[in-house]
Amino acid sequence: MSDPVDDRVKEVVSRHAIKQEIENARKKLNEMRKLHPKSSPEDQAIFRQLLQLEVCDTILNDMHIFG
Repeated sequence: MSDPVDDRVKEVVSRHAIKQEIENARKKLNEMRKLHPKSSPEDQAIFRQLLQLEVCDTILNDMHIFG
């Protein structure tokens, strides 16, 4: 039977650095969103990218809890 420690995911890039990049991207997208009218194609694309960041953040938090 394998050692549970061997099955853990190793951090190549620190979790903190990834979360910081997510936050930086979120800030930039929110600033960009202010420049586009609501429901414009650009606004919708920015909204989808913000949702993708939320998914990434959630996955990162889940991996940290189970890791």
